[in-house]
Amino acid sequence: MGCLATEQHDLERTLEKLPKTRAHVRAVVRRIQGVTRLEPGAKILEIGAAQGRAQIALRELGFDPVGIEPWAEARATGEQLAEHLGVE
Repeated sequence: MGCLATEQHDLERTLEKLPKTRAHVRAVVRRIQGVTRLEPGAKILEIGAAQGRAQIALRELGFDPVGIEPWAEARATGEQLAEHLGVE
């Protein structure tokens, strides 16, 4: 498989990438919490959310993420991912 833009990943590839995304999101949240208050329950907006991997990781950390993704195929894969994982 060649190099695809994140938005082009199918469900299988998205699931493969999820553990790395979870680790990255945890690291970013820790850095943000080092400079400002960011507590569970906070709303977080992600622009260019692709399949929603970061939103899933943020929800698992107790945040209330909202994502915007213009590409319909990425949104459809995100819906499949959420259903597969049992999240909203």
